[in-house]
Amino acid sequence: ETVEELLELSKKEGLKAELKLVPEETVKKIDLQRFMIEENRDHFDYILDIKALATFKGKKFNSHRHHINQFKKKFLCEIVLIDKDKLSEHNWSEISDFLKNVTDQADRENIESEILAINKFGQIKNSHGKLSLIKIYSGGKLIGISTSERIDEKHVMGHFLKVDKSFSNSIISNIVQETALIYQGAEYINIEQDLGISTLRSWKESLRPTSY
Repeated sequence: ETVEELLELSKKEGLKAELKLVPEETVKKIDLQRFMIEENRDHFDYILDIKALATFKGKKFNSHRHHINQFKKKFLCEIVLIDKDKLSEHNWSEISDFLKNVTDQADRENIESEILAINKFGQIKNSHGKLSLIKIYSGGKLIGISTSERIDEKHVMGHFLKVDKSFSNSIISNIVQETALIYQGAEYINIEQDLGISTLRSWKESLRPTSY
């Protein structure tokens, strides 16, 4: 009934009669005799094995081990982990400045929404899981951040990741591994969708998802 009402509203608003970003659990309750369902590959979440990411063992992770080794040879890196009890006390202006400095001109229109999202993460107070902010420095300069949350015993949600592009994939592999090490004991981490961005899809596929 709700689906039908939303589609009718779309028609009245002069929009295409379709619904997007419908959760899988909701889709299971839709009458397939009345509505056509199509999966959108661009919005598949990537579910990764935390144990595999913590070690990057095996041929399938050769490139990630190479990135990590090259980064450690070239840079003396300091990793700062801030847990949920300290997030509200954190200096978020440093991260806002970092985001502004590493964002390409073409992406400037999205920067304010990113800053808003990261600041909201710092204000979370009622999470039942473990919230973590990872900051990576090299030579005293902030070069990468990520935020994540343990949502239950087995599952972690990766919320946000941004790096200085001059360090490329080497720093991203480092952050992925550090995040996996933080959440040892959990089994899976969801790093969300690729939105159809080819480079992002290639990188997420390289982490060998167990499911989508």
